[in-house]
Amino acid sequence: MTGIAADTAMRRWLIRLAGDGAEIWQHSVSPWRSITFSGERHAICLKLSTEEQVARLSSADLEVMPVRGALVVEATVTGSRWRQTNPCDTR
Repeated sequence: MTGIAADTAMRRWLIRLAGDGAEIWQHSVSPWRSITFSGERHAICLKLSTEEQVARLSSADLEVMPVRGALVVEATVTGSRWRQTNPCDTR
């Protein structure tokens, strides 16, 4: 399962894990390929309401994300910023 169904499964799981007040601000998908596998690379930017949400996501075993028909190879939290505007803005 790839495409829209995998996207939806990942977003829903992350929002449930983060808890009340979490929002998806950006989600981009790009093709990914190695010698043995092909698939998609997802970058998801969340707006979180509390430091506890950041801690919960940072300490979670994200590779157990239930995406039916897909293999989650690597999932990491790459950073956090506290902003009142778009948290995905890296400027």
